[in-house]
Amino acid sequence: MIMKSWIQVLVLLICVTGSLIACTKSDDVANENLSTEMQALYDAAEGGNATAQIALSNYYFLGNNGAEAKNPQKGIEWLQKAVDQKSAEAQYLMSELYITPEDYGLKANEELAKKLLLASAEQHYSIAQLAVGMRYKLGTHGFPQDLVQAKAWFEKSVEAGNDSAQYQLDHVNE
Repeated sequence: MIMKSWIQVLVLLICVTGSLIACTKSDDVANENLSTEMQALYDAAEGGNATAQIALSNYYFLGNNGAEAKNPQKGIEWLQKAVDQKSAEAQYLMSELYITPEDYGLKANEELAKKLLLASAEQHYSIAQLAVGMRYKLGTHGFPQDLVQAKAWFEKSVEAGNDSAQYQLDHVNE
């Protein structure tokens, strides 16, 4: 938990300050131009830290505050490493990419998106639980419309601390 919050603060600091000189790597070999903070993030990601892998994937999806072009393929590669470790957050994020893949060089795959989303939700990731509830409520992205299931997933998301799910729970029949 401490490592996760440290990485989140680090990523926020990097994004806010824009202090990176350059953040490019070829074949995952360290680049002399990496800032100390970014090198630490790479080291953690390469060491198998799923939170760092997700942070790097986001970095590549967004680019380096304009200093480096976006590289969605690298973003997908880092995110997949976290998915391979069964990270609930990574599973959720990858499921979303398979629903709207146009900007990421992927092909739409509702079946895989559904599988990843359910795996994330079953690990009590409240955002995924809310998304499962919404998909059941609306009958979208490979989920049949089922208000009983929607309500059950909204309840799980509320129990996991997602306040947004309470609104959906209150309006499930609308």
